[in-house]
Amino acid sequence: MLPWVKAELQQRFDYRCCDTVEEFQQCRGLALTVSRHAKSGQRRHDKDDRDKVTDPRNFVLGWDNRLKKQRIADELTRLQAAEQKLAARSQQISKQLESDRDRLQAITALDRISAFEQIDPTPFEELIRTLHAEREQIESRSDVIQVLRQRLAEVEAQKEANRLNRDQSIGRQAELNRDIGACESKLKEARAGLERRIREGLLEEDWDYFDDLSKLLPDSAIHEAELMAGRLERQLKDQLERTVDSRRKELEPVRNDLLKQMSKFLQKFPDEGQDLAIGMEYLDSFLGLRQRIVDEDLPRHEPRFRERLNEKVIHEIGLFRAELESERRQIEDRIEVLNASLKQLEYRPGTHIQLEPRPVRDREVVEFQTKLRECIENSFDSSAEANEARFDRIRELVEKLRDESNRRWRDKVTDVRRWFDFVAAVINRETLETISVYQDSSGQSGGEKAKLAFTILVAAIAYQYDLDPEHPTPDRFQLVVVDEMFSRVDDQHAEYALELFRQFGLQLLIVAPLDAKARVTQPYVGCYLHVNKRDNRSEIFEMTATEFADVMGET
Repeated sequence: MLPWVKAELQQRFDYRCCDTVEEFQQCRGLALTVSRHAKSGQRRHDKDDRDKVTDPRNFVLGWDNRLKKQRIADELTRLQAAEQKLAARSQQISKQLESDRDRLQAITALDRISAFEQIDPTPFEELIRTLHAEREQIESRSDVIQVLRQRLAEVEAQKEANRLNRDQSIGRQAELNRDIGACESKLKEARAGLERRIREGLLEEDWDYFDDLSKLLPDSAIHEAELMAGRLERQLKDQLERTVDSRRKELEPVRNDLLKQMSKFLQKFPDEGQDLAIGMEYLDSFLGLRQRIVDEDLPRHEPRFRERLNEKVIHEIGLFRAELESERRQIEDRIEVLNASLKQLEYRPGTHIQLEPRPVRDREVVEFQTKLRECIENSFDSSAEANEARFDRIRELVEKLRDESNRRWRDKVTDVRRWFDFVAAVINRETLETISVYQDSSGQSGGEKAKLAFTILVAAIAYQYDLDPEHPTPDRFQLVVVDEMFSRVDDQHAEYALELFRQFGLQLLIVAPLDAKARVTQPYVGCYLHVNKRDNRSEIFEMTATEFADVMGET
């Protein structure tokens, strides 16, 4: 069945779904847009804008109609809610209409009144007062009426008393009926229980406990009638409840102290609190943990723990610190190698420049170095207090290093390069005295800034390449590319920079216009590559420094 339906759909409804009107117009066959614009030929176009067509409640295709039923149910719920709102509105309008009708009737009644005498109550009030006075005068002069009135009062009082007695009797009767029913029910249950105990042969065993029960209730006579009536059970229950309350008051301080000790334990050993919590229901778990600690005999492992702490952990922390110190010394050694080459270049007449690494003043780095040093200080002191103090310091530092939320701090303090602040010092060649120290380029002329920038740049590149100018490696390719490096620098400072690159054995590629400014590079450049762009094509022309000099000489 499914292949046939699929074939029919492909044959009869092979419509192309178009996203745009242009795609719809270009289509030669059957086509359909998302706005239900259908094309069934070259000229026939149909546009169906009826909401009923796209309403899922009217869909019939498919094997499962649960979604359709759900949508119809949702629509029914919506209509019912709308009906309730309309009904409430209708009721409100009905109340308003009834109020308007009452007002209309009042207005109609008022309309029938033509004179004030029709609504004036004064004549009627005067007539009422006159009749009341006449009745009182007649009653005061008649002895029969006085006697009848007295008897009426007595009868009314007796009637009220009888009514109260009747109500009390009815209530008492209902109470007695309830008590009788309760007693019969308890008597029935007691007899059933007694018969069951007799059948099971347990009644004789129960009598053995009556002596103990009589001690709890010395004023109660234990016999079968009281047992079936349930009085003894109530008395026993009250006595036991009083005993339980007394025991609970005695145990409350112990319970509070126990909960306090649980809280202290979990605060001191949070790793053990995965399956534990503060509460009496976890007492068995705490006792089980205590028994496991006793069985494992942890104090027996204390010497090995101390040995591990003193020999292994502290040794590893020492290796970690030694590795960082080794990197620090490597940086200082490489700076010395760089200074040896910088010493050969004249920075100013009679001076040379020297890089000086100084300890950084950053608070985080200094604090890390202090804590790392404290972890291995006094390592020969093996007292319990010293071991525990070292362990706490090491644990605190290791946990902070392992915490991923401290990644920025960790990367910063373990990068030994951040342990230094580098300054440039100008040294007198003869006296080796420091003439000036530069921490930045403020307060210098443009040329001085350029020379200092070239010095720092070349030193950084040489440090990155790990170069030793006194022991060059001809087989290494150490390329540096600079873009218009000398366009705004005078020839003297440009020659200083080129001499720096040559001193450190760097292969330099200078990208700059081939103009008169390039003459300063002639003593240092082996060849020139001239790039010429024409008709969207680039061409490279190569010439040696000698050829370039000849060309510049001719021009």
